[in-house]
Amino acid sequence: MNTEQQLSLFSPEEMGGFSLQEVLEAYRVCLRGKSGTFEAQKFGYRYMSECVQLWRSLNNQTYQLSLFIAFISLYPVMREIYGSKFVDRLVDTIIYLKLLPLLDLQFVDDNYSTRKDKGALYGIRRVAEMIRIESEDYTRDCYILKDDIKSFFMSMEKQRVMDNWEAFVRENYHEADRELIIATLRKIVFFRPELNCIRKGSPRDWDPMPPDKLLGSQGARRGFPIGKVISQLSALMYLDTIDHLITYVWKILNGHYMDDRVMVDKSLEKLQEAKKELDQCHVDIGLRTHPRKTYLQHYTKGVLFGGAMIMPGRTYVSNRTVGNCFRQLARFNYLAQTEAGYAEQHAEEFASTLNSYFGQMGHHAEWNTMHRIIREIDSEWFKVMMVVGKRGRYKVYVHPPYRQRQMVVRKHRCRMITLLNNEDHRRSMRLTA
Repeated sequence: MNTEQQLSLFSPEEMGGFSLQEVLEAYRVCLRGKSGTFEAQKFGYRYMSECVQLWRSLNNQTYQLSLFIAFISLYPVMREIYGSKFVDRLVDTIIYLKLLPLLDLQFVDDNYSTRKDKGALYGIRRVAEMIRIESEDYTRDCYILKDDIKSFFMSMEKQRVMDNWEAFVRENYHEADRELIIATLRKIVFFRPELNCIRKGSPRDWDPMPPDKLLGSQGARRGFPIGKVISQLSALMYLDTIDHLITYVWKILNGHYMDDRVMVDKSLEKLQEAKKELDQCHVDIGLRTHPRKTYLQHYTKGVLFGGAMIMPGRTYVSNRTVGNCFRQLARFNYLAQTEAGYAEQHAEEFASTLNSYFGQMGHHAEWNTMHRIIREIDSEWFKVMMVVGKRGRYKVYVHPPYRQRQMVVRKHRCRMITLLNNEDHRRSMRLTA
């Protein structure tokens, strides 16, 4: 049965607000890169009925966010992470697909995060081009100002964020489901994950965390979970007025990836004055510039931005990324040497990790680093995989007998079917009773 035939099963009264087609499209988008996870497979086993149930709950405004999963991530830096359920990511994606085209018209071009055809690599190249332009092909003096906002996501005011969303949607979005979008956004913005979560790991994992890095540390009025799509879009809107001020009033070349901002200009005095005014702009919206992450230097010193070190005419991967790569490689080598069969059982995990680093390094001047990595790979791994190089890029391929993805997918599917069958059995027992 195709989508049109499925839609014909519903009455006209049920077709108001969000459309079922939009929910199904968001589901397809959410599956990209997540189809092998247990959450996605459990939802996908009955995806049509699940999408219809979500669609109805959104339109009659009975939708409520689910429990989050909270844990502490140690690398690349220590962070408190809140992971939302697949159904909540689906709701975020519905709103994202509806509003992003309008947000793209609102945002300045050099706002790189969470936007189509942009991202960290695009931002790195843009900043490198700004430096080249301002220095007139590296022949004249120019200066770089970099600043960072302290505990940005934890410091954003919920009411200010909601006011921004409501003003933007009312001014720019004129479809019939406008009020429904605002109501759904209000539920997401004011939801408190720190009070509605399942914490993974030991309670001691949270002990080393600085208080200002914990969600809810500044009360119920502030704080958003890192990584959630609506949180990221809210952060971009939070800084949008400052973006327009720097770009069109101060007329300084600048770009930012979330709260990491770089400004480039020929005049050192102009950047020093801009820093003072920018600090005040942050204070006006309840933020604070990080005192230890402010950087003002000549362009020949380079600047760290978006995970890359941007130097005149070339870019490198950050030392932290390179260090993490060798740390991971040393761990894999040790386990392959000490545990029998480890390489065979974890070949795809090893390949995925190295390919992630190789893919990132391939965009920068890191050929020597990639050669060092390849030389450090233990011989046990070459029994189950091979490294192929082409045009300065390298990729790890796992030999067919050791590809575990399909086995993992089947394991998740069996587990999910068992859970669903148990739910059906309990439901039938309650009806019988």
